[in-house]
Amino acid sequence: MSQQWLRRPWVSFLVFVVAMVIIFTIKEACKSAAVAGAKTGENSVLPLDMAENSVDDMYDGCKEDMKKRVTKDLENEKNKDNNFKAVWDRDKEEVNYAAKTSV
Repeated sequence: MSQQWLRRPWVSFLVFVVAMVIIFTIKEACKSAAVAGAKTGENSVLPLDMAENSVDDMYDGCKEDMKKRVTKDLENEKNKDNNFKAVWDRDKEEVNYAAKTSV
């Protein structure tokens, strides 16, 4: 009696279709995740976007200009938000202390 549902062809077909849909969905989700996420490894190429208001951390050909921009932007952020300023200044002191005391 427990396997009686298997004798009905439409039930077996429905189970098959549902299984195929699940497998296809998982396969497509894995493909999407691979494209959307940054996967690193040997010889991997990561897509870069040109996000507005971002800073090129390579500074190719513009090291001094970028240093000025980053310094100016940091000061603006610190002036806008006292909590950010307090945390930044505290952590800067800790980093400087660690750099002085490291062997």
